[in-house]
Amino acid sequence: MLSAQSGHVSTVKYFLDHGGDLVKGLNKGRTVLHHAVCIGCCKVTEFLLSKGVPVDIDCGHGTPLYMAAINEQDKTVKILLDHHANPNIIISGANSPLMSALVYRSLKCMKLLIKAGADVNCNGSMLTPLLLATMHGGYTNFIKLLLKAGPDPNIPDDEQRHLQRRKALIKSKADTAFKQKEYKIATKIYDLAIAHGESATLYANRSVCKLLIGDGEGALSDALMCECCDLIGQKLATVKLQLTCYSRC
Repeated sequence: MLSAQSGHVSTVKYFLDHGGDLVKGLNKGRTVLHHAVCIGCCKVTEFLLSKGVPVDIDCGHGTPLYMAAINEQDKTVKILLDHHANPNIIISGANSPLMSALVYRSLKCMKLLIKAGADVNCNGSMLTPLLLATMHGGYTNFIKLLLKAGPDPNIPDDEQRHLQRRKALIKSKADTAFKQKEYKIATKIYDLAIAHGESATLYANRSVCKLLIGDGEGALSDALMCECCDLIGQKLATVKLQLTCYSRC
């Protein structure tokens, strides 16, 4: 993996000439190609693809295109797309390269992905990029780009009549993102879960995510909200018990 991170094709070629396996996933399920695209090594990326490394190779943690998008590497995103990378592969039922580029606010990556045919409705994902963008501040330019690309703002929400089921589904996607150490994405998804109904668990989980991405103030705020929800829950339980006892008297 260090050969890819060096940025030198000659180093990667030496690795290959001495029996190196270019398609073996090592560190966190990433191949040499994953490492190259993540840090924006264009020459190494081109070399690996020319040697037959599958452009959509996935060893359990996403395709190279997905990894390039979450690292805001628009140059390697373009190279991968030029080699016919699939922009519509959904990762863990929740994330796509387009959704990831949106979460990490990479307008350049989003433009490249949409131009290459990325599904702006992200069919197969838990929610649409447009829904995510409109639920948070600071996404004006992204909303304009998505609307220009022609998403369907009226996609029926099959789970809307089942709020608790939807909330559980969203939480499970956030938990999956957390387990994959995609803390920023997990934070955004926990935002949606909380919007569907607050709970101490959701605030606690989001607090940990914020702490891990360096948002200490946000982590503290969520920890306090978690404590408040706990206290409210305890009081409600006490009141419910009192009412039950009263009704039996």
